[in-house]
Amino acid sequence: MATASSRISRKDEHTSRRSTRVPGGFTLIELLVVIAIIAVLIALLLPAVQKVREAAARAEAEGNLTELVSAAAAYRESVGAYPASLILLSDFCAEQDGVCSVDAALASGRSEGYLYSVLEPCADLWCVQARPEFAGITGSETLLLDQTGNIGRSPTPGSDEGRRQMFQNILNRGVRTVTDLLMMDQASLGQIRDYFGSQDTVFAVFEILDTNGDEKVTVAEIRDFKLNTDLDHPLDSFLSFVRQEMKFDSFGQQLNEEVGVELSMLDGDPASQLFRYDGLCDLTRLYVAAHGLANSMCAKLSTAEAAAARGDHRVKNNILGAYRNETEAQAGKKITRQHATELITLSRTL
Repeated sequence: MATASSRISRKDEHTSRRSTRVPGGFTLIELLVVIAIIAVLIALLLPAVQKVREAAARAEAEGNLTELVSAAAAYRESVGAYPASLILLSDFCAEQDGVCSVDAALASGRSEGYLYSVLEPCADLWCVQARPEFAGITGSETLLLDQTGNIGRSPTPGSDEGRRQMFQNILNRGVRTVTDLLMMDQASLGQIRDYFGSQDTVFAVFEILDTNGDEKVTVAEIRDFKLNTDLDHPLDSFLSFVRQEMKFDSFGQQLNEEVGVELSMLDGDPASQLFRYDGLCDLTRLYVAAHGLANSMCAKLSTAEAAAARGDHRVKNNILGAYRNETEAQAGKKITRQHATELITLSRTL
C-alpha cells in the first residue's frame, strides 16, 4: 500500500517540491492535509462508530448477564440461596469444575465498557445489573436480568449529555490541531480547501486509516494508528485524545477489531466542517455563547459568501476582514482567546 506521503503528494507535486519538509517525510502542506482530513474524517465517522460500538457492547452485556444468571442458578441449587456478590459466584464456579463458569472480568464487575453488580440477593430473588461505565460513551442503556431470565432495559441517566460532550471535546481538539498547523505555514491557508474538495484525497486518507485494507476503519485501527515518526506528533496527540475521550481501552481487542465503518457511512462533507462558510458559522455559534454576537458574525460570513458567489472578491475580503476584526475585539471577553485564534485562522482559508 502506498505511503500517506506518496498518496497526498500526487495531488500537487509542484506544491510538494516548494514546501518545507517536516519530520516523518511529509512536506508541511502534506502533513497538514493528512492530519486535517484524518481529524475531520474521524469526527464524521465517530457517530457511526459509536452507534455500532454501543450496539455490540449492549449485545455483549446481555450475553454476560445470561451467563451470570445461569451460574447463579447452579449456586442456589448447591447452596440454597443466591450469591450475594459476583466474587462469591466466581469462587463457587471455580471450585465446581464443569458446573458453571464466570469470566474473570465479569467477576471483577467490569467488562467491555459495562459495570456489573448483584441486586436483591436472597433465597428466592436475584437480579444482576449491567450499566455503562461511562454514560453515553461506552453505552446508553442499563440492563437488568432476574433469576427467571426476564431482561429489562432503561436509558442510562446522563447518556445524551455524555455523548454530546465527548463529540464536542473531540471537535474542539481537532479544530485546534488543524489551526495550529495552518499557522505553521501561511501558504497552506489558500490551498487547504482545494485538497479537501477532492474526493480522491478523502478516499486516499480513508485508505491510510484502513491499515488492513478491508475497506473498513475499525476502532482498533483508529486506536493504534500512528504516523511513521519517532517524534511527538500533532496527529499522534490528537488520536491519543480521541482514544481517551471514547474510552477505547474499556473494550477488549476483539470488540475493537470488529466494530468499524465503511467510507459510504461517512455522514457529511469533510470540507464543510471547517473550510466552508456554513461550517465556520456553525463553529462560531458553538464557540460564541452570546447569541446576538454569533448572529452578527454569521451574517458577515453569509454576506462574504454571497460576494464570493458573484465573483466580487474585494467585497468578500472586506467582509471577512470585518468578521476577523469583530472576533479579535471579543477575544478574552465573549470568546476565549484560543477559540478566537481558531476562528480567525479558519476564516483565512475561505
